[in-house]
Amino acid sequence: MLFHFFRNKQTKKQNQAFQPSREEPFIPISKSLKENEQQITTILHNNPDMFKRSFQIKFEKDGLVNISLFGIDGLIDESAIHSQVIEPLISDPISLNGTIIESVKNKVYLKEIQAVIDLQQAVFSILKGATLLLIDGQSQARIVAGFYQIRFIFLQLQ
Repeated sequence: MLFHFFRNKQTKKQNQAFQPSREEPFIPISKSLKENEQQITTILHNNPDMFKRSFQIKFEKDGLVNISLFGIDGLIDESAIHSQVIEPLISDPISLNGTIIESVKNKVYLKEIQAVIDLQQAVFSILKGATLLLIDGQSQARIVAGFYQIRFIFLQLQ
């Protein structure tokens, strides 16, 4: 019973993690990838620690689609992003099963991917260490969590 209580409490916290803040204005994610990129750059004031990876993915029947990934350098393990997100998306053409965004979600090697429609909340998630995946032509983005770098601190014991 006590385990069930804590498990429900953790689930509630996880569900609240990417909820829009009522203090910040709601900025809907545009279908234009360029417009979203410009807004993110503006919100983060051209922060030199922000990284952006842009690439194209190929769908079996619909051709090429532009994608961008955003994150903060130093908070993200870029090799994990490359092996678990970028590589699966660019390796083979993707078959369209449902929507484009769902087909992309099903292709990456991750379980924890959350939809977001508020650009302000997406930027907040980037600042917390998540990676943002934007797809051209889609009014939703995906927040990809769990790519934190592992840092070791060595202490000299006397």
